[in-house]
Amino acid sequence: MELRQRVAPTSARRVISIDERVAALIAIPTAVVSAVLVREAAPVGRAVGQQPARLTALLGLTLLFQIFAVKVYRRFSVGVSAIPILASIFLANVGVAVSIAVAAALVQWLRTRGQLYKGLFDVGNFGLSAAAASVAFTLITPSRLLAAVIAGGVYVIVNNGLLSLAMSIAEGVGWRAIWSERFRWAHVHFALFGLVALVATVADEEAGIAGLAAVAAAPALMIAAMRQFGARTEAIGGTTADA
Repeated sequence: MELRQRVAPTSARRVISIDERVAALIAIPTAVVSAVLVREAAPVGRAVGQQPARLTALLGLTLLFQIFAVKVYRRFSVGVSAIPILASIFLANVGVAVSIAVAAALVQWLRTRGQLYKGLFDVGNFGLSAAAASVAFTLITPSRLLAAVIAGGVYVIVNNGLLSLAMSIAEGVGWRAIWSERFRWAHVHFALFGLVALVATVADEEAGIAGLAAVAAAPALMIAAMRQFGARTEAIGGTTADA
């Protein structure tokens, strides 16, 4: 964000404060994600060597779903790339999941040709969401189904929470109001992420990449539903950083 040269002292202090908050919102998640990638470099390398076809398929689905993410409120994108990212947690490890999430964020930035700070925000947001979901999945051991559903919820909460906070800072509106107005309607769809990712995981384990590809039909339907939401938000008028 850019400071204006001619502003009242009080306004100047306010703008500087907002810039510091934006910088922290970008720097902290990005630093955490970078640390995870460095720490998990060796496990990621082993996973790629052991299951290259599987990880290539997960990466391909993630990038494909991100490319077809739906623009809403002219400010951010909503998609289902979280599903293959979550599946990579279930099938591989946190390093792989964070790496794929970062790749999705970079594709999002290139696709929209946005400013660099938006790309960095997406990298931190996507990567931190994947890391948090991986921790949740690892900690909940008694039930794989429960762990998957909770991991999906954690991913969505972190991802949309950071996005709501960024929009709150940019627009001067409370983040709870942003969350309620722009994300609450889709909670039913978002709640399915972990479950669909687990189904894709089981399909891959039982039938290989063909099974994983077959399950991709369900996220495709979710994208169609989100496109309807995008049309709805355009109709009622919205106000648009990328999820």
